[in-house]
Amino acid sequence: MGENGALKYIKSKDVRTHIKCTGLQFSDSEIGTLLFHSGMPYHELHRALKELAEKTTDQELRRQIGERIAYDERCCEIFRINDGSFFFEVCVDGGSKEWAYGEAVGHFASVELVLAFMEGKNVPFTIKKYQILGLRDPLVKSALRLNPRLFSGKLVQERSYEGAPVSEFSYDADGSLVRYWTDEISDEERSGVDDWGGSRFENRFFPLPNPFELGDIVRVADDPDSLGIVETSREDWAEWMRWVRKRKLPLDYYDSFIRVEFLTEQGTFIHSHIPPIDLERATLDKTDHRKELLEAGSRMLTGQISLECFSCAYHTYQEELRGPKRKNGT
Repeated sequence: MGENGALKYIKSKDVRTHIKCTGLQFSDSEIGTLLFHSGMPYHELHRALKELAEKTTDQELRRQIGERIAYDERCCEIFRINDGSFFFEVCVDGGSKEWAYGEAVGHFASVELVLAFMEGKNVPFTIKKYQILGLRDPLVKSALRLNPRLFSGKLVQERSYEGAPVSEFSYDADGSLVRYWTDEISDEERSGVDDWGGSRFENRFFPLPNPFELGDIVRVADDPDSLGIVETSREDWAEWMRWVRKRKLPLDYYDSFIRVEFLTEQGTFIHSHIPPIDLERATLDKTDHRKELLEAGSRMLTGQISLECFSCAYHTYQEELRGPKRKNGT
């Protein structure tokens, strides 16, 4: 599959332009990785993976795609099973007129009842599956799983029971599954599709295209209000890549992320590690009260102003926040 096949799975218009300008090519396996981390609903993901499997000449990738789809379907099947010793709680993942963000809005005996209840509500939600003590033995136990390429010894460490869910499945406002995790699947089945980025397509490392430079003001492509400042220079990134390659350190997909300092609603900054393919440069209107603070942060990171100058901009911004309530950056 050619580079045009990869572009539709990259959210950032800046990264798509960068790919076109550089002529960057992706292998079919790398396209599979981009697909797997695209965030699209699972029914769309599986359809796209099947399309990739039909077109690729990479027989190993084709086999792995089949295993991945079968595994996801198996996890969904187990999630829906209730022998009477489980119940399902539904929590909303977005604000609405009816419910607050994160509010638990019901408890049900089956996933089907939850989905019927949430149909037409137009709010994203998560279904959490809990086990009822005393009705089933043994308990489904939570476990911490360690990367075998980074740790030795006991790699699966069971946690004591703390009343946590055994599975969580999250859905978008249309009721389509978008992510999940489960402790109900066996470790043997889990290890068949998760080798921590070693040889399978899901989390294999490759350098993600990155057109961003230290100090760039950016936003997450599908979240216009998430403003931040890139804190990883391309020079530092290249040096780090040379360092890990020289030492042959184990890497996975997440090692290709860059660091961004995001501006919070409280007017502070908090860092996050983000794939550059999900970022776009942000151009702020001069009336946006966040503009001066973000630009001051950018200039400080690039050595153009002192910490004292940034501090002045920060305190001015805090004074504005304590003033009349602002909405949408105005």
